[in-house]
Amino acid sequence: MYADLATAQGCRWYAMERSLRYAIRTLWDKQSEYCSKLLYRSCELMPKPGIAEFLYLYAEAYHDGVIQEWVNEIMTKAG
Repeated sequence: MYADLATAQGCRWYAMERSLRYAIRTLWDKQSEYCSKLLYRSCELMPKPGIAEFLYLYAEAYHDGVIQEWVNEIMTKAG
């Protein structure tokens, strides 16, 4: 997976892995409540997942419509 993503972005696989780890860590550090609710469907603060688990949780939440519901809620509040 890293190789395919890296090729598409014009970088090496280890740069892609590092970028994904950094993005997930930054997201989790800044929005852990939302991440726990969206991905784990939990009101408790959950620990930051690794890359594979994050991608799985995100894909599952996206498939179930949870991500879209969250986006729609934000858009409604923004007016």
